[in-house]
Amino acid sequence: MLLRFVVENFRSFRDSTEFNLFPYRKLGKLKHHIQRGSGVDALKLSAIYGANASGKSNFIRAIRCVQHYLVKGELPPEIFTEHFRLDADYARKPTVFGVEFVAQEQVFLYALKFDRNRILGEELYRSGLGNKSDEPIFVFDAQADTVLRFSDAFYASSKNKLLAELLNESLLKKNRSVLLQLTEIENNALADLHTAIEFLKNGINLITPDTRPTGFLSELINNTDFLNFTRNIVRSFHVGIQDLKIERIPLRDYFGENEPEAIRHVLQQLNQNPPLNIQRAEITMRSETGDELVITSDPEGVFVHRLSFVQKTENEQESVFLIDDQSDGTRRLLDFLPAFLYVLQEKKTVIIDEIERSLHPILIKQLIQKFSADATTKGQLIFTTHESNLLDLKIFRRDEIWFTEKSPTGVSNLYPLSRFQEHHTIDVRRGYLSGRYGAIPFMGNLQDLNWQEYDTAA
Repeated sequence: MLLRFVVENFRSFRDSTEFNLFPYRKLGKLKHHIQRGSGVDALKLSAIYGANASGKSNFIRAIRCVQHYLVKGELPPEIFTEHFRLDADYARKPTVFGVEFVAQEQVFLYALKFDRNRILGEELYRSGLGNKSDEPIFVFDAQADTVLRFSDAFYASSKNKLLAELLNESLLKKNRSVLLQLTEIENNALADLHTAIEFLKNGINLITPDTRPTGFLSELINNTDFLNFTRNIVRSFHVGIQDLKIERIPLRDYFGENEPEAIRHVLQQLNQNPPLNIQRAEITMRSETGDELVITSDPEGVFVHRLSFVQKTENEQESVFLIDDQSDGTRRLLDFLPAFLYVLQEKKTVIIDEIERSLHPILIKQLIQKFSADATTKGQLIFTTHESNLLDLKIFRRDEIWFTEKSPTGVSNLYPLSRFQEHHTIDVRRGYLSGRYGAIPFMGNLQDLNWQEYDTAA
C-alpha cells in the first residue's frame, strides 16, 4: 500500500508538500475503504482536484521520476532543471522526493535528494510511522566523509564490514541509484531491499493521458477471468460492442508472402525471447496502426493474435472491427481495464492522471462507484480529475478528496477536504464549484476581454 508521498522544490511544488492516504479517525463513513497492512491503516481511494496548471500532473510526474530512477538507475537529464523556477534561490536548493509504503507486511520509507546534475542523497528506512524512530537500512550522503552507511546490525558481520568499505571506496557508481545497485549484490542482509524496490517499480502502476499499456492482449489470451471481466464491462457500458474476439492468424497469412523481412524479424524475436514454457513462446508487438499484437509459437505453428470487436448492424448481422476503428473513449476505457482489475484483485496501487480524458462522465462515475462500494477490493486507486460529478460523499470519504491550488506566486499547494469542518450531508460538488475549497480556475471578467477588437470579418 502507498501511505505517503512528499515532494519539495519540483516544478510548481516549491515547499515540502505531502499527500497521504491515512484515514482521518473522526470520520465514520465508508469504513470499508480503510485497508489494514502491517499494523497501519490506509485508504483505498483518492481523487485529486484542481484547475489546469494547478500542479496535479506535476505531482504525478514526481512519482514517475522516482520510478524512472529505480528502473533505469539514473534520473533523466532534463529532471535537473525542473526545480521551482519562480524563485532564484530554489535553483541552488535540492529537490526532494519521499515515499512511505507497505510491502510484504513491512513499512518502508524511501527518500531521494538531488541538485542540478548530481544525486545528493538516497535513503531507505524501516518506518516507525511517527510512533518510534525510523530504522535505517542504508543512508547515502554524497557530501559525507563516509558516503554510504548501513544499520548497526549490518556491521555485525566482518564480511558485511568489508563490503561496506569496498562500496565506499570503489564499487559504488556515482549518480546511479544506490538502491538499485545494492539489489544487484547477493547478500542476505540486504534482502529487504528487494522487497522495497519491487513495490516502488512494479507495485505502483502509473497511467498518464498518453499511456498505451502493453500486455493487455496477452492478459486477455492467458487469463480467462480477465477476458470475462473485460467482456462484461464493455457490454455493460453500451458502447455498441456485443463481444470481444481474439483472432488467431498464421504468421505468414498475416504478413503475406511479400513481407519476408517482417516475418524473419518476428521469428528472430521469438527465438530470443525466453519461452513461457517448454512448448510455447510469446512476444508482444505493435502493428503499423498502433494495435497490440501477440505472436506465439507452439507445436501447431506461429500465430499472430489480435483483438477485434463484434458489433451488430441494424438487421442484426454481426460485423467485426479492429481496435483502431473504435472511438478514443472506447480505447481509453480498454487502457483502464487492466488497472481496475489490478485494484480489485491484487495489492497494487494504480494512479491515473486525468481519468476523465475521452470518457463520458456517467461512465467514469459508474466505474468509481463500483470500486467504492465493493468491500472486497485489495488495491488502491488514486486519480486526478476535473470531473465535478464525482464529488459525492456517497462515493468518497472526506479524507479521500484532495485539492491542488496555485498561489499568485506560482506555488502549488495540496490539501485534503478533511481540512474543512464540513457536515457529512453537505453538497461537496456545489461547494467546490462555488469556490468554497479553492482549486478552481479564476478567469477574471470575460467582459473585459474585448473580443470584438479582433473581429476582422467586418
